[in-house]
Amino acid sequence: MEFRANQHLGQPAAQPRQTAGAGPAGHSLSNQIMSFLKRRWWIVLLILAVIGLLFLGYGYIHTKNELTKLKNPSTAGKTETQQVIDKVGKLVQLPSGETPTLATVNDATKLKNQAFFAGAQNGDKVLIYSKAGKAVLYRPSTNKIIAYSPVNLGNQ
Repeated sequence: MEFRANQHLGQPAAQPRQTAGAGPAGHSLSNQIMSFLKRRWWIVLLILAVIGLLFLGYGYIHTKNELTKLKNPSTAGKTETQQVIDKVGKLVQLPSGETPTLATVNDATKLKNQAFFAGAQNGDKVLIYSKAGKAVLYRPSTNKIIAYSPVNLGNQ
């Protein structure tokens, strides 16, 4: 027992302070956190609930916006056309100044008698530039240009 000058008689000597993690009876930081969580479990539950609601709300708003875009057929078509133009534009120089017509090959057997579609497969995309007089046959599955040729549409 140590003697302190400002102690009153009958009071025990003050215990020395223990630092975090010091000694067997010391509280480490993780023990302090666990103690706080045990006493304030409802705060943790509230924070997790708020985070969950924010996550679900973001997903709902994002999905709603995507569905709104897809409900409008002209917007959905432009989106697909623009995606194909971007992909094909990386492979070959495309005519500028006009928006092409996009078509999809659904039955390649019916088109085999035409030279342009000789190597076509179902699912291939055709970009037709009527003003520039060019047509591009593109295969999305392999990301390759199958055919690129001039086209004469006449007065149609």
